[in-house]
Amino acid sequence: WDDICRMEIPVPDIDEQRKIVEAYKSVERRIELKRKINDNLEAHANAIFEQSIYESKDLKPIYLFGQVITGKTPSTLVPEYYGKDIPFIKTPDMHGNVYVTTCECFLSKIGAESQSNKYIPKNSVIVACIGANAGEVALTSSVAQTNQQINAVTSKYPCFLYFSVKAHTSELRALGEGSSTMININKSSFENYQIPTPRIPDLDKLENRLSVLFTLILSNLYEIDQLDGLRRLLITQLRC
Repeated sequence: WDDICRMEIPVPDIDEQRKIVEAYKSVERRIELKRKINDNLEAHANAIFEQSIYESKDLKPIYLFGQVITGKTPSTLVPEYYGKDIPFIKTPDMHGNVYVTTCECFLSKIGAESQSNKYIPKNSVIVACIGANAGEVALTSSVAQTNQQINAVTSKYPCFLYFSVKAHTSELRALGEGSSTMININKSSFENYQIPTPRIPDLDKLENRLSVLFTLILSNLYEIDQLDGLRRLLITQLRC
């Protein structure tokens, strides 16, 4: 312990440290501001959604809004299937996000092409269907694939479906409850679940209004990602 205490490490002088710390705090404040803005944007969008469907009596199954795709994991025994080309989304990547803009795992082009029918485009609605987080929902920010714990809906109404799923999380989770110890919402139950739906002209208008707000949310999330990278860089400067 005494040897460790006497160990000298390179650090910037105190004035430089103060500048770095102040820059770090500024970045953190900006990140927090952007998160609050996004919270307000989502709340505003949700209010528009709730007002628009308040008197909607027509129920339509989810599959009518687009193709439902259950993800799949390429064989982990083939290292060439994994790389840095295609985002491979898992449920932890979804937590607390309107859009998934970063994920821990990527597939190579070879790996993604080995299951080419599992591609999902930008603005797909992804829903966790297995485990404690079943019913959690997010949107994709780019072309991606997911693992088998996620159902995706490729639709022209992603914003409407995002809020519809959020509004029915408890009911969707109930579909997956049974004799198993783990909630498992199967594809058939998910795609046949019926949600209140406005008439098509009204639905188109609603989606257009929501998409404006969602575009702002995504832009803020991209900035948060950049700021987070800058924050990590500032930390390394304190250790140089």
